[in-house]
Amino acid sequence: MSHGTDEKRQVNSNVLVGIIIGTKGVYGEVKVQPHTDNPERFVPGSKLLLLHELVEIEYSKSEKANYILKLKDIDTLEQAQNLQGDRLEVLSDDLGSTSTDVYYYYHILDMDVWTIGNDYLGKISEIISTGSNDVYVVSGDGADILIPALADVIVNVDVTAGQMLVDLQDWF
Repeated sequence: MSHGTDEKRQVNSNVLVGIIIGTKGVYGEVKVQPHTDNPERFVPGSKLLLLHELVEIEYSKSEKANYILKLKDIDTLEQAQNLQGDRLEVLSDDLGSTSTDVYYYYHILDMDVWTIGNDYLGKISEIISTGSNDVYVVSGDGADILIPALADVIVNVDVTAGQMLVDLQDWF
């Protein structure tokens, strides 16, 4: 799963949980690329923001790394096709609290990254989900650097300051 630079730190109160990437069938089902690790976001009866309006999930099923959703009042292939590329969001107030070592993508994107040797690497421009762990793409002056989101690599994350401290000694 790739998270482009348009998913910069959120300034509004909505948080991205999925992007509609296609359609399935002829009855208005949409294929959603999840941007959350909480599968409860896509259970029937859940409500998400789509184009700033609440929509209800009638039914859902997982398909590979994506979800197939049937949204209430989206009943035709044409309606579903018009939603391609649109964002599914939740209000940040609906997220609940996280433990100190859990961060949402919008917390991490655009964060400054420093090494334990006090070298500035750049900003996190993208997050790639590999299935086993996320990989942060850090864009700086040179080539992009890929940093695995592992406890022995990520030393500290300061969401308030927008900074991450990494120990790359075993990776480079």
